[in-house]
Amino acid sequence: MRLVESLEGKGIVSTESGETATVSYYLEVWREVIPTPIYQDPHADMLGLFEVHGHIEPMCFGVGENLVLTLNDGRTFPLFVQNSHGNISPMGGISE
Repeated sequence: MRLVESLEGKGIVSTESGETATVSYYLEVWREVIPTPIYQDPHADMLGLFEVHGHIEPMCFGVGENLVLTLNDGRTFPLFVQNSHGNISPMGGISE
């Protein structure tokens, strides 16, 4: 796995019912690196599946609730909160 992006800042979390809250977030985007050696470049690789790890605070909504985090650069990230510490799990990728 290769760290491809670290994101930190303040964003807006919204629920499916339209409630919103301002949170601080820290996210790391990791990508699988798949070796694809070819004759011209025996060290070639390509990026595969991604994983996102991180947390938000403060905890404003319930554990397991479907949320969308709008990052400070305008991108959105669907997620749910795993526990009372604010650790998150992705429900999709970070979109423009």
